[in-house]
Amino acid sequence: MNTHFRILILEDTEADAELIERELRKSRIAFTLKRVYTKSAYVDALANFVPDLVLSDHTLPQFNSIQALKLCKEQKRHTPFILVTGAVSEAYAVRCIQQGADDYILKSDLSRLSATIKNTFKQKQVEVEKNRAIEALRKSEEHFRTLIENSTDLVNILDSSHTITYSSPSIEKLLGYTPAEMNNKPIFSFIHPEDTHCVSNSLLKELVDPGLVQTAEFRFQHKDGSWRHLESVGKAYRDDLGNVNIIINSRDMTDRKRAEEKLIQQNIELEKINAELDHFVYSASHNLRAPLTSVLGLIKLSKMQKQGTEVDQYLHLMERSIDKLDGTVRDIINYSRNTRTGIQYERINFAATLNETLENLQYIDPSILIEQHITIDERLPFYSDKNRLSVIFTNLISNAVKYRNPYRDQSFIAITVEVTPEKAFITFNDNGIGIDAKQIGRIYDMFYRATDRSTGSGLGLYIVKETLNKLNATIRVDSSLDRGTTFDIEVPNMYQVQNAPPSHESIPCDR
Repeated sequence: MNTHFRILILEDTEADAELIERELRKSRIAFTLKRVYTKSAYVDALANFVPDLVLSDHTLPQFNSIQALKLCKEQKRHTPFILVTGAVSEAYAVRCIQQGADDYILKSDLSRLSATIKNTFKQKQVEVEKNRAIEALRKSEEHFRTLIENSTDLVNILDSSHTITYSSPSIEKLLGYTPAEMNNKPIFSFIHPEDTHCVSNSLLKELVDPGLVQTAEFRFQHKDGSWRHLESVGKAYRDDLGNVNIIINSRDMTDRKRAEEKLIQQNIELEKINAELDHFVYSASHNLRAPLTSVLGLIKLSKMQKQGTEVDQYLHLMERSIDKLDGTVRDIINYSRNTRTGIQYERINFAATLNETLENLQYIDPSILIEQHITIDERLPFYSDKNRLSVIFTNLISNAVKYRNPYRDQSFIAITVEVTPEKAFITFNDNGIGIDAKQIGRIYDMFYRATDRSTGSGLGLYIVKETLNKLNATIRVDSSLDRGTTFDIEVPNMYQVQNAPPSHESIPCDR
């Protein structure tokens, strides 16, 4: 609604016009005023000034208020028209109102002007909105009728006793009945007995509160005796006689229901498989690695005894095979843990974590000497998953050891760490045998070996990539044959997440 109004005064007496203007200013109504007193000026103002309100005297030199009202109505803008006159009979005032005037005021009682204008604007706004609603309803009814006749969904209308009074033509395709076969039948005679309570509650709610939209899923009997799953939206409304009816729009969801039930069953089976797989991983960790460790220990003890050259060679081959098998089992366990366990954030001490990793890798071959250059800048706190970082460090450092260049006088691995508030930038650089450019695109594939020297499971870099994905981290590689390899890793710093103040968001109530 406007807050600033254009007011047209049709008044031939200047003094009366000034009184009206003074009264308007008292009312604190924001307005722009235009005064006319001839018919031609009035017609021009209606067309060009486009008033929001007309205040008209009754008697004018060329015409009167009835004629002025008629000219105003011809504009078809629903402009409020108030008769402001010095002396007029009640019969004439009533006549003006019957012909479309909104109100009348005597010049001797202008104190009513402000309240009358405000009330007129409110009534006119209600009238405009009502007309718009009626027009919208008319268009909506036409549109609705067209949709019903052509919709593939089912539309039913029920009376207050839940009796079907209308069924759309689509019912025959969906449920096998003709509309005539459904009319005057109680809807509950078609609904599955187990679903009647739910549907009844929804419909009763709609009857209590017309206009409330309710949804329900229930089984509806097909003409052939089978049950179809319908998803329905219902809304109550009052007809022209004030009777409450319910319009229900339904869609056949039988195929979707069957698919959902199948998916639920598949999920149950998948959960069972996952549980069995978890049990297998647990068994691999305890039942496989324990005997391997025992056998490996016995072999090491045997090698310490004085043996023949040939026996020593056999023991050495056995030791390598068991190491390889143990590494494969360990890789499988690491992959499973990364996939199935949640992330546990804690503050990371990079120096301690890297030293622990290097100490654990001494079993590869204690005789191998490889220079270690470690530079760490962790003046800022860094939070991440320590176990996952250890898996990443173990695989990358062990690769640098395994694939060192035997023709170099000295092999090295350089590790740098820089911590920022957002990330940790970690670089592993070695001068090993490197990776052929043709192989780089596949080094993260499962069970892929980029070189004949590989003795592992082919899971190492695959596990590194999957573990980094779990941490929302990234990895880049730069390598060339006989020159070495560089891995650049960026891991998000979860310090802010771990140290954020507790949330005080309200929890919605159960409904």
